[in-house]
Amino acid sequence: MERWKKSGGHQLIQRSVQITNAQHHHPNERLWNTYRCVTETEVESQPHAIIDERSSNPATTEEENAEKCEQSVVDNFEQSKVQQSVVLFGTIKMMKSSVPGRLLEMFIEPYDHDKATTLMWDFLSYSLTVSMLYVLVLFSLQRFMRDREAFTLKWPLVFWNAGLTVFSALGSYYATVDILTMAEEHSSLTATYCYVGSALTGPNGFWGFLFTMSKMVEFGDTIFIVLRKKPLTFLHWYHHIVTLNFTVIGYAGNNAFTVWLLWMNYIAHSGLYLYYTLSALDIKPPRLVTTLIVLLQISQFGISLLMFYHLAFLKLEAIAGWTTERQCDFQLYALVAAVFMEISYIVLFAQYFQKVHLMKTRNQQSAVQKKGR
Repeated sequence: MERWKKSGGHQLIQRSVQITNAQHHHPNERLWNTYRCVTETEVESQPHAIIDERSSNPATTEEENAEKCEQSVVDNFEQSKVQQSVVLFGTIKMMKSSVPGRLLEMFIEPYDHDKATTLMWDFLSYSLTVSMLYVLVLFSLQRFMRDREAFTLKWPLVFWNAGLTVFSALGSYYATVDILTMAEEHSSLTATYCYVGSALTGPNGFWGFLFTMSKMVEFGDTIFIVLRKKPLTFLHWYHHIVTLNFTVIGYAGNNAFTVWLLWMNYIAHSGLYLYYTLSALDIKPPRLVTTLIVLLQISQFGISLLMFYHLAFLKLEAIAGWTTERQCDFQLYALVAAVFMEISYIVLFAQYFQKVHLMKTRNQQSAVQKKGR
């Protein structure tokens, strides 16, 4: 008890009682705010200092206390605002330097190819993670739908495919314009897939960046397949995963030949998603159209392999010193990976074409012959 009295605790209790009574007796709101300010701030943080100051300076008026208290509140408020601003600024800076923040920046600011390629290297870990989650969600959802009725999803599917049709058509246009422009500048078609030029670094190069991002968006195709309980092939999800991650690597490595890959893919997908849109609207194109679309996809893989063969030959020429021409802009690891990717696509798409299209055609011919007998 003696220790409590020496510390000034009993004076604080008496002061609290006085302040409580003052709330009901002071007509001056400013003076009441003084009491409240002292109680809630200064008394809690520095009780002994306040008691000592008042005992040593009894002439201090309540008006002076009010001014001091108000100034203290203002100072504390300003300091709090500064601290909050620093925290907010640090948070924004951290978000802008993160991969999602830099991705958002690519859509807001003018296209910068150097920033985009640097970003893609950092994005690779995200694309790999998304790919693993894609497989996990895919087969988990397929198991979930096993004993449930299929969703129709007609209009969502129509808008989804129509959107990708328009996007692919626009990408085809801009890629075609850039490739033709670059071919005219260099007076060479080889330069369009050998050298990094306006097709990647120019204003329309943004469509190359969008192409890379769209490969992740196209994972949504599989969700529609599973929810509608349509047949899901290994080719479908393998193609989506490999295309996404190779596109990220190829774009990050500033490989000139990726321009032709995205150009041909844009064209093929323009026809493919248009076909899907019409099918979702219950408009069935002739079988010849579906056959041509599959053949178009297979042909782009074949053209890609011919291009890779030419690039490998040009690289060999440069290494052997058979030419003084500038070396092509590509990384050897990217070229090797692209060769294996395209070969796997040719094999899988050829098997799909044989199984789905040729077998159906033969079955239809057999049915017609039986009816004729």
